[in-house]
Amino acid sequence: MEPFDVKGRPIKPHIFRQLQKIGKTLEDLEWRESRNKPNLFYKVFNRVTVFADLRGTEIVPIWEQPYPYIYAINGFEEWERRRAIKVAVRDFDIGGIEYRFSFYDTSEPDGLFFGPDDEQTDGFCKMCGAEIKAGDIRTALFCSDQCDRAYSQLTEMRREVDENKIKCILCGKPLGAFNSDTIVHHIEYEPEEKTVRVCRSCHGKIHSNHEKYPDLAPSRPPNWKQLQRSDPNSEEFKEERLVEKSILDYDRLLKSFLRSGEKSLKCQIGDVGAEFARYYLVKAILDLGLSEKVSVRVEGKEVYMEKKELKTPSARKEANE
Repeated sequence: MEPFDVKGRPIKPHIFRQLQKIGKTLEDLEWRESRNKPNLFYKVFNRVTVFADLRGTEIVPIWEQPYPYIYAINGFEEWERRRAIKVAVRDFDIGGIEYRFSFYDTSEPDGLFFGPDDEQTDGFCKMCGAEIKAGDIRTALFCSDQCDRAYSQLTEMRREVDENKIKCILCGKPLGAFNSDTIVHHIEYEPEEKTVRVCRSCHGKIHSNHEKYPDLAPSRPPNWKQLQRSDPNSEEFKEERLVEKSILDYDRLLKSFLRSGEKSLKCQIGDVGAEFARYYLVKAILDLGLSEKVSVRVEGKEVYMEKKELKTPSARKEANE
């Protein structure tokens, strides 16, 4: 190997040391370095020569992607070249070597790997991976009718799973049932509790701008009046603004309490009133997913919050027994 790229430009020592290590691994896997083109390795698979080029290209210098660029020699059918590369890649997996294909092969309509993988023939069964030895190898995707049927069933199962995945109702991001990024968001509390799942980011967007997401804004308490915003100087409008400010204050208060080392907290309700204070505090706890961490009660004009003692799974088991 020589410390020069495909254009004869010098390769920095620390990059060249990485390439030498890759070259040594390839030689251990019976690849050979070209005598006339240093840093270009090759190996024959089923008559087809596959190259592992450690010189980089004119478009992508080797110091930007210091690992082999893989391609197969021309003069063979596409399915044969794909088969040879597929077998060659096993050597790279064994040696723990990162590799790349050309942009043309993967992204252009005439590229060797362009299009869905399950439509590209390479002489191997798409279901079990066995080498196809019967029938028209050039066009066959499966080694048997049994594998063909099994693959169709598997594809249908995957499609159903994808369709039934829990997704954020606002942005469509896939969510796990117990993912830390998943928030159970209330869109109605009374007369019937209704919830949807949203990601943490979208949950913040909904609560910071109810007017932008009216269908996802939490419902008001049963006795909440539908206020008219036509007169910003009206008492009703001022009252609603007061409640909205209190909601944000409660949200900040809960987060601050959680971050603190205090086990309990007592504070004044403020001007919003006990009924609304209790409702919006409980709502904030539920929306933030804190029902197992914080308990709250309202007595007179004071709010009391306490951190719950989280039991370990073994402790819960002992308690249940």
